[in-house]
Amino acid sequence: MKWRVRRRAKYDHCVRVFFPKTIAWGYACILIAAYGISCDRGEEFTTEPGTMSVSLAASPSGGVAPLIIGLTAAVVAPPVPPLTYRFDCTNDGEFEVEVRTDVNPYSAADACTYADTGTYTPKVTLEYAGGSISATTSVTVTSGQTASSDSVVVLMDDNFFLSADVTAEPGTRIIWRNTGSRPHTATSDDGLWDSGTKQPGESWSWTVPIDAQPDSTLPYYCVFHGDTGGIGMSGTIRVGTHASSTDSVVVQMQDNFFTDATITVMPGTKIVWDNTGNRPHTSTADDGTWDSGTVDAGQRWSWIVPASTPLGTTLPYYCQFHGDAGGQGMAGLIRVDSAPPPPPPPTSVDTVTMTADQFIPERVEIPVGGMVTWIFSGITHNVTFDGSAPPGGNIPDTSPGSAISRTFVAAGDYDYECTLHNGHKGRVRVR
Repeated sequence: MKWRVRRRAKYDHCVRVFFPKTIAWGYACILIAAYGISCDRGEEFTTEPGTMSVSLAASPSGGVAPLIIGLTAAVVAPPVPPLTYRFDCTNDGEFEVEVRTDVNPYSAADACTYADTGTYTPKVTLEYAGGSISATTSVTVTSGQTASSDSVVVLMDDNFFLSADVTAEPGTRIIWRNTGSRPHTATSDDGLWDSGTKQPGESWSWTVPIDAQPDSTLPYYCVFHGDTGGIGMSGTIRVGTHASSTDSVVVQMQDNFFTDATITVMPGTKIVWDNTGNRPHTSTADDGTWDSGTVDAGQRWSWIVPASTPLGTTLPYYCQFHGDAGGQGMAGLIRVDSAPPPPPPPTSVDTVTMTADQFIPERVEIPVGGMVTWIFSGITHNVTFDGSAPPGGNIPDTSPGSAISRTFVAAGDYDYECTLHNGHKGRVRVR
């Protein structure tokens, strides 16, 4: 069978088509806005394709780091579905977003995050039945000062907001993520912001204005499943000042472990992860409740334990780069209770300084319940126990300038070494 394709009038036609490879008959529907089809046996196959192209736009196309943008791809003379959009934020061949849909144009909200300044060239590749086309655009990221580098994540479920009531400082970025199976919106009661429809898997963010009045409230709702005035699927952003030490806890991200990895807090407590190391890290809940995204050296990120969290709840988390769910590698645990138990004061504290070639002193003796603090100086070291280890276990590779402690609750000799430097040994004797 052969085909002849001619340009015809603007009608939809369905033609019965024989597919030789499958030895079967099928039907193909062609939009004759661009083509018409007639077929008979023995005629030659010819085509007169129209001009087809794709364009790409970024929103916004520039701003202050860290910058989050959305990408919109539009196709001229649409090809026959199915369509697959592949978005590459830095044009390096790795796709951050891949979506198979017949929607045209298609918008990927919050597709790219640029933490560093510079000019970027995001790219879209559109794959369709018969080939692929691509397009690029330009995004410029500049440096600047913001009031806060914190973000707060609110999950859109069916049909409620998880962590609906949050307290955020001026300059805080609120991120709504649709983790449900239905479309939702985040729409302020007074019209100050409106996310538009967010489909399952999509995200949208809004930053609390720098000049927002402290102690003010910003109510919002989902236009599909709620209404103004706190009806149905709704929430409230309370504008506060910097959290005090009584309602916030700081966990340091070091290379590659969390200090105070296990903490006990009350519902409503703000957890601040502060990257004091030299490598990028994340704070990612085992069950996906929160995810900081990449936190580079010198940056911080926070999350507030929902006020409705039942007492006794445990919230494990990990770093995606250096750990895994289930407490593997760089991992931590948040225990939710009425009040954190006060740590027992150590009966004594001894200090060991780690120089380039030795522990000073090499041996210390402490009573049961005593504490040893290792001060890292000179070069990178670790503390690896040969046998028994105190609570907290080994101290991983740590850069100079840090100090890490361990409390010894059982009597005995604890021999240890730095595995990076042969012969670099020490002992803690607990009596």
